[in-house]
Parts: sequence; structure tokens; C-alpha cells
Amino acid sequence: MTHFEIVVKHSDSTLRFVPAVLFLALGMASAQAPSPESVMNRRVPRALDAGDQSQLYAAHGVLLEAGLSGGVVDLGDVGPTADAAVPEGTTVSEALTQVLGGRTKYYWREIGGGVDILPQKGIPPLLVTNIPFYEWRSDESPYSAVERLQQLPEVTRRMSQLGYVDGLHHGPGLQKAPRVAASPEPLQPPRTYVRRNMALLDLLNEIVKSYPPPAIWSYQEVVQDQVRAVTISAR
Repeated sequence: MTHFEIVVKHSDSTLRFVPAVLFLALGMASAQAPSPESVMNRRVPRALDAGDQSQLYAAHGVLLEAGLSGGVVDLGDVGPTADAAVPEGTTVSEALTQVLGGRTKYYWREIGGGVDILPQKGIPPLLVTNIPFYEWRSDESPYSAVERLQQLPEVTRRMSQLGYVDGLHHGPGLQKAPRVAASPEPLQPPRTYVRRNMALLDLLNEIVKSYPPPAIWSYQEVVQDQVRAVTISAR
């Protein structure tokens, strides 16, 4: 008989907007003085060439190479990097400073052993949406767990209120997240995770943290034909 281990985490806190200046201060603090045990001091094991890549794509690559989980919010407002190259052995903090640049529109924050890349002008309102209940299993891929999350009534209703359409399923031409194969059959019974009353942003971080790193979620806004589409995905 198959049995499941239920892990429940309850959070009564609701994510609220914080002035952009505070976001910037947090990102600068992370870049300037990470604590000795901080994941920002982890070394990137091989050189990265970020030439002609967007700043956020390059930052995503830094997290992958460093074996870190986390997330990236892309509002579609950044261009390519200035041919930034990250030498082998560079710390994550130094690498992100290099690829994001000194006057970037984005900053990073360390959260629970992972790293989020967020816009300085504030967290998108969709990511503040409260999710009363969500569960996922260890035998489904991060992509599957996050794709189902975007289809929740609370999320689709809020998207409609904000004038967004679903970028995963809205017509040709919009950038779609890659399909990811299901996780291999576990040696032990699958684990079921349950979270209650969490902001969508916090829940995304909880999901990727439940998988072996690197597992990274992404939030992307794309405008095409005067339609703003949102895709929330993970890999």
C-alpha cells in the first residue's frame, strides 16, 4: 500500500509592496557584503560568456552553473549585456554584479539558500496574489508543479483583472516555456507537499526548494499585438 508523507507549512503573512528604494538597498547589501556562509560566496565552477545575452538570461545562467535554486522575474524591459564574461571561480555575488551591471533595473536577494532576481520598481501585482491552498508531489517535475499553479482559479482570475492572458496557451508567437520530462520514478514513495495562505512569489520559492538544485522558476511578461501575456514556468 502506497503511503505519503504530508509536509504542511502555514504562513499568515501576506507579501506587500515595498518601495523600490528598499529593494535596491537590499540588492546592494547582498552585492557588497554577503555573510561568510552566504550562497552568494559560492564559486561559479566554469567560465561563462554572457555576450549578446539579456541580463536576466545571463543571471539565470549564473544560478544554474552555481547549482542554486531560485527565481527570475522578467518584465521584458532589459537589453543584452555589454559582452560580460564571468571567469571561472567567480563568486555568485561578483558574477551577478557583472552580468546585471551597476545601473540595472533588477536586483537579487538571497532567500532560504536560493536567489531571486527581481525588478527594482516593485514586485508584479500578480505575484502578490494569495494562494489559500496548494499541493504538489516529489514525483512530478518542477515544470509540472508550476504550470498547474498558473492554472489555479485564484491566479487566472487575478490575471484577468490585471489584463493579462496566459502565455503558455495564448496563440502562436509568444515565447513558451520548454516542456520538461517528468521526474524519474523515485526509489522511495513520493512525498506530498502542502502549503497554505502564501503569496504566489513565496509559493514559487517553496516549490523549487523542494527539488534538488538547481531548480529555477521564471515569471515572464511578453507584449505582442497589444496583448500582455504572462508565463510562469520552472526548470
